[in-house]
Amino acid sequence: MAMIIRFIFIFIYVHVTLLMDAQFIMNTNQFIGQSLKTSNKNDPDTFMVHFNTTTPCSRWFPAHATANLGNDSVIWEKCQTQMGIQASGYLDAVRTDEYRIGTTYCNNFASHGKPLHVYNLDSLQAVMNHSIKSGTINGNNKDSLSRPAPCLFDLAPGNSAFGLYPGRVKRVEYKFSFDFIGKDILEDISFDIDTYYDGNLGKSATYEIQVAVENMTNIVYTNTDFYTTSSGKSTVYLANLIGQLPSYFSNKKVYIYITTIGTSTGFKCS
Repeated sequence: MAMIIRFIFIFIYVHVTLLMDAQFIMNTNQFIGQSLKTSNKNDPDTFMVHFNTTTPCSRWFPAHATANLGNDSVIWEKCQTQMGIQASGYLDAVRTDEYRIGTTYCNNFASHGKPLHVYNLDSLQAVMNHSIKSGTINGNNKDSLSRPAPCLFDLAPGNSAFGLYPGRVKRVEYKFSFDFIGKDILEDISFDIDTYYDGNLGKSATYEIQVAVENMTNIVYTNTDFYTTSSGKSTVYLANLIGQLPSYFSNKKVYIYITTIGTSTGFKCS
């Protein structure tokens, strides 16, 4: 089961004050895919994270130089995020040490991450396979199919999704943090969640969501049956989900945690 959360965070009508503390920076970033529409000081602004990117897709190709014939080259294309986004995989159901490929990371929302841009799951696995081949140029022996990788996956031209290719791990965590100090939230925070790949175990996985405000540990809402893989796309309106008005998030820090321990046998994508 490879769960791809297609997160399209849409912050509509937000008065923006650029005072950030390890959260999404509200500006336009073409590399990770986010935009800020500002009108004038009397009009609200719109902030959207859509994950469409100008960064090319990762790829591999055979070597052509005589000295390197028989070897392959890999090009991993990375999209630097703003702070505020995290995706990690763990070998144990109880969170211990993170397990990931050697090429990239997006494992700390207090710093910039570098998810890969790939065409699709097949192309990601193809580049991973070539990366670990003996003699590969620019390869990494920790890019195996068993290791998780945060990626932007192309769904269609100009339409990408963010998610963690889980490899073979037991627990997957997504974390998103936002700083709305000095900002009025006039319409609800919304995002989409969907299953990108059903996997080959014939089983589904259930995701839990937790919402914290003010600080990372002040959990105000938990739903242990938030989303089940293969159940189709779901659009979430965050304030409505937790039984609040959108203005509840005004002048607060907001944290969204989405977690699964997969199936009883863990994830398998290879």
